[in-house]
Amino acid sequence: MAKIKSFYIENFKGIEATNISISDRIDTPIITLIGLNESGKTTVLEALSHFVSGDAIVAKIFEETGPATKALSLIPIHKKANFTGDIKVGARIALDTADIDAIKERGQKHGLDILEAPLRQEINVWRQYAFSDGNLDAKRTGARWDIDLQVRKPKAKHYTDYTSPADGVSLNTEVWKIVLSRLPSISYFPTFLVEMPDRIYISHHDDETSKNRYYRSVLQSVLDSLNEGLDLDTHVAERIFEYHKANQTATWISTFWGTQSKSQVQSVFQKASNAISREIIGSWNKIFHRPTSAKSISLDWNIDTEKGNLPYVTFNVSDGESQYALHERSLGFRWFFSFLLFTRFKQSHDGETIFLFDEPAANLHALAQSELLDSFNKIVEGGHKVVYSTHSHHMIEPRWLSGAYIIENRAIDYENDFGGLNSRPTDILAKPYRQFVSEFPDRVSYYQPVIEKLGSYSIKLAPEKPVVVTEGITDFHALSAICGKTLKTMKFDLVPGLGAG
Repeated sequence: MAKIKSFYIENFKGIEATNISISDRIDTPIITLIGLNESGKTTVLEALSHFVSGDAIVAKIFEETGPATKALSLIPIHKKANFTGDIKVGARIALDTADIDAIKERGQKHGLDILEAPLRQEINVWRQYAFSDGNLDAKRTGARWDIDLQVRKPKAKHYTDYTSPADGVSLNTEVWKIVLSRLPSISYFPTFLVEMPDRIYISHHDDETSKNRYYRSVLQSVLDSLNEGLDLDTHVAERIFEYHKANQTATWISTFWGTQSKSQVQSVFQKASNAISREIIGSWNKIFHRPTSAKSISLDWNIDTEKGNLPYVTFNVSDGESQYALHERSLGFRWFFSFLLFTRFKQSHDGETIFLFDEPAANLHALAQSELLDSFNKIVEGGHKVVYSTHSHHMIEPRWLSGAYIIENRAIDYENDFGGLNSRPTDILAKPYRQFVSEFPDRVSYYQPVIEKLGSYSIKLAPEKPVVVTEGITDFHALSAICGKTLKTMKFDLVPGLGAG
């Protein structure tokens, strides 16, 4: 499985240029983006969701219009008048042995031996939106990579640059498809997806919203998890449409309820309901270590005669005595329901997934936020990763600070700018937490959630005991815990330093 080492973002909205390391010098499964309000945390996550392996359905949520208009929305505001340049969301990746073997095997089908050395070097892969004089250049827009294939024919002594044939399938294209299929999937969960539509139409239609399209894809993912070849269009929509086509009467719906087709459709949704109940309620109990009042979750379906006879479903929750629509439950339940539905069914079935969460559980109580942190440990099992943003100290985990970033909008002076009335161009930058604290120890407000989480420590100017200064706050906590468990008395004081810098 190809490994993403780090992401880089250029000219994306308010980001001029910045990097986020995933598994480069420090390989941590959970990356925390810490920042003040309006610092640009959401922009960073949205940018990552536009990477070549990002969820296309989620990416379309940000714009209901066509691709050209969508691309225009990504241009930095101060450059919109006449932007010439490239918007890039890319990553440095490393192929593993299985990736290289698959590529070499594909070359052999073309009668070519592919040189391994270039494949073993780090490769840049990026999505690019190219503009000239404010107009999208379609020819230079799309997925790109920087590898040059070196090949040789049988019995040839030397490798040469691969040249695509004038006709036929290009080896470059086939190799790219292999690389793309082996990249970790990017799954973004924007906060506003929590507000699930009251009705989820399970068939595509002309005025379908991106949010409906997203939840329709989730329902299909639920069916995919059953490995029974079930499809919403084939096994639900077409059965209803075919019956209506053959029975075009005013009472066709009432007669449909008594048919075998209706029973087949009901069976599809019953299977989906069972899978959702099993995964959601089971995951809930594991995260919170206590049972939820919900006993089962059902997908109730019907047909909207005022919307072209489109079938739709609604989520309902039963506590064993009464049944409630999902929107009638508390905000906390709705948030965790959507979150669990997303993480249990939207991850890639074939490989690793990088989950992106924007201010998860921000409006919930402290206990719910803390318990959510515990659930991240379950999500990253199997090689998955999590990147999440927060400005809450309840969502800070000291163990993950080695992979944390401070997100700063350098256009805003938070101490002197009031109401955002400045005219400086937005300039969002992601800087490793330890580096930021070392360079700007006076900007405490930027990492205040970390300070609140770790607590404050009083350092004596003239200590009575010898002092051991740790490199950073994480080491301080680790050594404090060890000493507290192993030493009866402390003959020295521990003092946290400001980091390696």
